[in-house]
Amino acid sequence: MNSEISFVLVNPSDGDVMAILIPAMLRRAKLLKGKFLAEESFKDEASKVDIQVSEIVPAGALEEFDEYLSQLENIQIVAIEVDSDSLAQATMNFVQKTYVEFKPATVTNIETVATLVPGKSAVLHTFSEPFKSGQMNSLEMKLLAGQRVKLTLKVAMPGSATSTLPPLS
Repeated sequence: MNSEISFVLVNPSDGDVMAILIPAMLRRAKLLKGKFLAEESFKDEASKVDIQVSEIVPAGALEEFDEYLSQLENIQIVAIEVDSDSLAQATMNFVQKTYVEFKPATVTNIETVATLVPGKSAVLHTFSEPFKSGQMNSLEMKLLAGQRVKLTLKVAMPGSATSTLPPLS
């Protein structure tokens, strides 16, 4: 069974930034400290911009999600709904950054099937293979300059059955 966590991110700057939604477990205390999704705000990957966070549903979900991510591997993100006034923002690729010991991290675009959500200015990105949290993997997205975007993560916890998302009608 999949759970959903929704929240709004705002990039108040006049430049594009990379937002870390899920940090690599072994990098969160040092390299990524303060640079990943948290309640109220967090720094972008370059530590230059404070990304604002609001409208978290269910209440307290990000704090609980962060606790799980700090201790459990293989939390799966099977899809993300991106609701934005900008189609360019809503169709932006998600990326996986994989940290390699003593070498630069590798960055890979995550393959998704993007579908318009009926009745909303949103795009549902269904991951071809779910992103799996882990010791060396981070999930990131680019936030375009001045954008406000609502994200809804479809999350499957380890040990739970990962059901196929229902078809959009």
